[in-house]
Amino acid sequence: MDKFQPFSGRESDPISLGYARTQTYEGRRLIVNVSTPTTADGLIWRRYEGATVKLHYHVPCPHCGEYQRLVFSKLKWKKFGHADPNREAAVVEDERAAWYECAHCREAITETQRPAMIRQGRWIADGQRLNPDGTLEGEAPIGTRVGVHIWAGYCLWIPLHRIAGEFLRCKDDPIALMAFTNGWLGEPFRQQIVHAKVDVFEKKATPDATPARILPSWTKCLLATVDTQKDHFYYVIRAWGYGYRSQRIDHGIVTTF
Repeated sequence: MDKFQPFSGRESDPISLGYARTQTYEGRRLIVNVSTPTTADGLIWRRYEGATVKLHYHVPCPHCGEYQRLVFSKLKWKKFGHADPNREAAVVEDERAAWYECAHCREAITETQRPAMIRQGRWIADGQRLNPDGTLEGEAPIGTRVGVHIWAGYCLWIPLHRIAGEFLRCKDDPIALMAFTNGWLGEPFRQQIVHAKVDVFEKKATPDATPARILPSWTKCLLATVDTQKDHFYYVIRAWGYGYRSQRIDHGIVTTF
């Protein structure tokens, strides 16, 4: 779905047009939308988010028997300490040094245990729970729009060490990381460029003990900036030092040059 051409504005998007063509078969139509996602604004992810029934594949732990969804955060691998991520990925794959950690007992689930575990899995909806004996708890949600999500962790022909190695190669490259997130994890790509700590603005706004018009000892230059209005000027004077360090020295309004 997400590979269709962008919306042109001349008519509805291709997916909506496809829906309209099925109205002739109301009551016996089945529409299946399939795609690796791109971003959270993509067609497939918007429809997945809009589904009233969301199904996930739960598998039993071979150690404790508890059912659970497989998630990427529980995929673990041995750290070999190579600075080069490509080298680290190669060693992880060569040593087959990856496993899955059970969310309940935290035991390591190996690659040899994974096929039998996955074959015993079941699809259940959000809000439901599978007991170790296979009984299902919780009411089934109501709706005809069903969203299903799956990722490489369930794929029996892709071993865990291969997933770990691919992530190590991609994690520092935004373009490659997007491909990994979309194609391997089946999730929309969200890149966080800057993370501001909650107290960063509070600290900047806290008055310090330095009086106005007094230069810090690290000052290398002064920079005055002025905003010209019709009959007055706003000005700010800042001291600047090495490493882009700066501090406000004075500010105000003047009416003449």
